Amino acid sequence: MLKSLCRPTSRRLNQKAPLMLDPNIAAILDSLNAGPALESMDAHEQRKFFSAMRSAPTPIPGVDSRDLQIDTGDAVLNARLLSPTRGPDETGDLPCLVYFHGGGWMVGGLDTHDQSGRRLALGAGIKVLLVAYRLAPENHFPAAHDDALTSTSWLFDHAKELGVDPSRIAVGGESAGANMAAFVATELGGKAGKKCSLQLLFYPLVQVDLDTASRREFANGYLVTIGLHNNCLNTYLETESQRTDPRISILLRKDISHSPPAFIAVGSNDIFADEDKIYAARLRDNGVPVEFHEYPSLIHGFCGFFDQAAEVRQAFDDASQALRRALHPG
Repeated sequence: MLKSLCRPTSRRLNQKAPLMLDPNIAAILDSLNAGPALESMDAHEQRKFFSAMRSAPTPIPGVDSRDLQIDTGDAVLNARLLSPTRGPDETGDLPCLVYFHGGGWMVGGLDTHDQSGRRLALGAGIKVLLVAYRLAPENHFPAAHDDALTSTSWLFDHAKELGVDPSRIAVGGESAGANMAAFVATELGGKAGKKCSLQLLFYPLVQVDLDTASRREFANGYLVTIGLHNNCLNTYLETESQRTDPRISILLRKDISHSPPAFIAVGSNDIFADEDKIYAARLRDNGVPVEFHEYPSLIHGFCGFFDQAAEVRQAFDDASQALRRALHPG
């Protein structure tokens, strides 16, 4: 699937990349960097590109899938409940992870992150609820964040109908989806009966504007560039004041002490690597348990390279084990 997006090029990105960059990912980046910059594409073109790169032609077996809809009051969201296939005698309610796809609030959906959800469902022995939140430019901030909060709250209210144990619900996501998961986790942290058991965050943006070494070092050439980052934010946000809104700039929240435990995973070659370390440190400083993993050979968006890189497979295993510890206590 990814090979269809790659074109031969004489420019070798791995000549300037860290020695630890996975060679298969480096080869893919070489090909992608020879084509048009993602930030030069309009939303339709970006969605087509992202869908081709992330949508799997065949589902991972061993997982039952049910499509459903969530009425938030503002919109009707498509969702997909993934459940490990069980025998007739296995009837108890399962824990569940609410999972938000990445894509800079502009691209992505149920199909682009179906395989991520299936891997986590199988690896952790849980249900996974994928949510297709509203996207920009059709819908601006805080639409997607509202959808994330409302859909997670909806699951707590409808858990029993879906075979979910409401006392064992986690929230997670990738990139923009991880940003929203962190928002939901902190927002529900102080609400009785709706506190998430874990926030599972793959390479989250945690502040809109932040000057870090990783943002400078990996600004270009590593799939998600600073240009693409700014393009997505300028599309999703409508005003300058929204850039410091603590719903999206999580580091600016005044109180995160009620946040649930966190699992944070990021590649070393990622523009967000440094801010994810800052977020992990801030959580710890506020008494929140944190499991932080940095993968030396990986880039932003690494969940889409499961078949290409051993460290991606390790990251999913680490995440699955964290979910098991949080959602299957004892």
